Amino acid sequence: MKKTQEKNKKLIRVLIILLILIMLVFTIFKIIDTYSIFESNVSGNVNVEKATWRIVVNNTDISEGTEKEFVIDQINVEGSNRIESGKIAPRFIWQF
Repeated sequence: MKKTQEKNKKLIRVLIILLILIMLVFTIFKIIDTYSIFESNVSGNVNVEKATWRIVVNNTDISEGTEKEFVIDQINVEGSNRIESGKIAPRFIWQF
């Protein structure tokens, strides 16, 4: 009976060691796979559209550094659902 128990214990030890080795190999392959998707030297073209300011007063674009004097009597504001209330941003329309 003792020999059978000792054989079972040895078999369990061997299986546990084998399982640990299999898990270790799997973990190493996953780490290698994870790091292999990153590249250190990458090149490419990126095309980004950015918003610009266009300020038009009395049909004159003053966003290019034009100086002009004018009087503001009334301001009409057309907001946007993309712009937070109380803030201004490109595509925000004010009419004088």
